[in-house]
Amino acid sequence: YAEDFANWEKLGAVDVRRAYSRSPSNSKDCKYVQHRLSHDREDITKLWKAGAKIYVCGSKDVGKAVEEVFLGMVQEAGNNVTPEKAKEWFDKQRNERYLTDVFD
Repeated sequence: YAEDFANWEKLGAVDVRRAYSRSPSNSKDCKYVQHRLSHDREDITKLWKAGAKIYVCGSKDVGKAVEEVFLGMVQEAGNNVTPEKAKEWFDKQRNERYLTDVFD
């Protein structure tokens, strides 16, 4: 999908933010996707509130790490949001606004 995302980014339809494990200096010192999400959490929160969708591609471990960052963000943003409520909210976002292409 690299070519598709590059074209969509040129059109202004998407904002692709990468994390390079072998060259984090090329991605604002974000080695992994979860680090990039945490680094950009304020932008992501604003975009999410505006109706953005998030697409994550990577291993199952990446998917799990991204989920953990999102759960933390939900708990930080809410008033006394329990881990269970955060998980319930997150699960409702799957395949609607949180999309993944994960593999073993």
